[in-house]
Order: sequence, then C-alpha cells, then structure tokens
Amino acid sequence: MRNEITITRRAMVINKHASRVICAYDSRHRILKVRLQGGVIAELVQERADDGTICGEYRNQLLTINNGSDSSLIEF
Repeated sequence: MRNEITITRRAMVINKHASRVICAYDSRHRILKVRLQGGVIAELVQERADDGTICGEYRNQLLTINNGSDSSLIEF
C-alpha cells in the first residue's frame, strides 16, 4: 500500500499512510488514527498552537481508545 491523500469539500486533508496510520488536518486541528493489536483503535486530536507559522506546534486535546463496545477517553 502507498500513501493516499484526499482533500474534502470542507477543506480537510486526509492522509492514509502505508503504515495504516490515518492523519486528518484542517486549519486548526490534526487527528491521528492508528489501528493497534486486537482491533483496538486509538485516535489523538491535537490543536494548532497560535504561533502564526505554517509548521507550528500542536497541543494534545483528546485521546480516545476504542475496543469494540469498550472505549476510554483522556482529555489533556
């Protein structure tokens, strides 16, 4: 599998990496979605820091871990 990049009509960029990590970006956020062992899915939501640069830093906002009907939520 190779990287696949999609741009939605709502100005969101979705990047599916060959390693099966999915990254989604909009003007303020980055979302990282990773499939772990046993079908567990972890998703990290980060918000761009207000430093005004295109390569600015991100601050963790929310981490969710889903395993079928069970899920965990961590707010930073």
